Amino acid sequence: MTEALQRLRKVLALERSRKFADTAVIGGLDAYLQRVVSGPLIPADHRFRRVLSSLPSGGYRALHPVQRKRVVEELELALAEGMPIAAVFKASAPHLIPAPATPAPAKLDTPSGPGL
Repeated sequence: MTEALQRLRKVLALERSRKFADTAVIGGLDAYLQRVVSGPLIPADHRFRRVLSSLPSGGYRALHPVQRKRVVEELELALAEGMPIAAVFKASAPHLIPAPATPAPAKLDTPSGPGL
């Protein structure tokens, strides 16, 4: 697990320990989670992003603590599902991901020999 994923899990655990008061990070959980999903850590089609996109327009801070609890639970479940290995690797060591291979030009079979 990458350091960023560990930090995200710790932030969600801290929010839980503070009774979902939106005080786990300075600026609130909304801003923190937006920074997380704007990076390469969470793939575009991952459940974590779907949970965040289901929040009302006011975001996490607009929710009642009981609703916040449910959101944090869903985010934790999404993280428990894991990330595709490529996404985790890309987020932790993007400089080590090889560039896509360029396919070799196709050889044409041409007849050869005398008189051809």
